[in-house]
Amino acid sequence: MAAIRSRQALIQYVLRRLGHPVIEVNVETAQLEDRLDDAIQYFQEYNSDATIKTYLKHQITEDDITNRYIPIPETIAYVESLIPFSQNSEGLGGGDGLFSSENEVVDYLASLGAASYTTMTDYVMIQQYLSLMEMIFGREEHIRYNRHMGRLYLDINWKEEVRVGQYIVVCAEAFVSPEEHTRVYNDRYLKDYFTELVRLQWATNLSKFEGVSLPGGITINSQRMYDEARENLERLRLEIRAACELPIDFIIG
Repeated sequence: MAAIRSRQALIQYVLRRLGHPVIEVNVETAQLEDRLDDAIQYFQEYNSDATIKTYLKHQITEDDITNRYIPIPETIAYVESLIPFSQNSEGLGGGDGLFSSENEVVDYLASLGAASYTTMTDYVMIQQYLSLMEMIFGREEHIRYNRHMGRLYLDINWKEEVRVGQYIVVCAEAFVSPEEHTRVYNDRYLKDYFTELVRLQWATNLSKFEGVSLPGGITINSQRMYDEARENLERLRLEIRAACELPIDFIIG
C-alpha cells in the first residue's frame, strides 16, 4: 500500500481497516473529521516526533513593554529558554550569544598563552567557572509560558532592561504541521490511535440499537465493540507515552 499523505487518505485507510466497504461503518463524515482532529491533538501532545526545536526572533514593541509579555504563535508547543540578552545589547549579535561577555572571558584566557588553554581539562574548568558566575549573578532570564494563553512572560524590569526595537530570541518546540509535512499522516501510532477512536465512535452510534433484533435474528453487540475500543485506546496511550513522550524535565516553559 502506498504511504498515506493526506487527511482524506488516512480517513479512507481507517474505514477500510474497520471493514468498509464490505461492512457499513456507521460513522458520519463530520464525526470522522472530529476524531482525526482528536488523534492529531494527542499525537502532538505526547509524541516527540510531532515537535521540532526552533528559534523565534521577536522585536520588542511599545505594546510588549506595556503588556509585559511577548505574544507567541499557537504553533509553539513549549518554550524551553530565552537566549540571554543585556541592557546594552543592540539585538542579535550585539552583546550576547557568540559576542557575550562569557565568550570574551574565554577568548581572553585563551590569549594568555598556549600553555594556559590547551587541554580539555582547561576548557572544562573555564566552563565551570563561567557557570558559577552565571549562578551568582543570575544572568538567566526567568520566563513563564502557557500555550493556551499564547503569552511569554519575562520576569524582568521592562522599563530598564529592554527597549523598543531590541531583538530577543526564544528557543522553543514547534508543532510539526501535518498539512505541511504530510508524512505525519503515515505515522504508525497516529493510524492506530485514529482507528480506535473511530471504532469507539462507531460503537457509540450503534448503542441506540443495543438489544434490537435485526432481520435474520441478528442482534447488535455495540457494548463489546465499545469495550474493545476503550481497552485498545488505553493500551495505545500507555505505549505512545512510554515510547515517544519527552521526559518531564525537558519542558521548561
